Amino acid sequence: GMVPPWVDIANRGLPMDVPVFLWGEVGSIVRQVGGLFKLVHFTIWRIFVKKSLSLVFMIA
Repeated sequence: GMVPPWVDIANRGLPMDVPVFLWGEVGSIVRQVGGLFKLVHFTIWRIFVKKSLSLVFMIA
């Protein structure tokens, strides 16, 4: 069966080049997710502001 990576690492010890590679991967994923989150948040915020303004103008 499949052995989880952390079990393999615990058994054999951590090779020196793995952490750098892993941090690079994690960093790029975090940056991508952060950029996506900013884009989504910005879009939602714009829609929210437009709806609020249109509601205010309808009431006014």
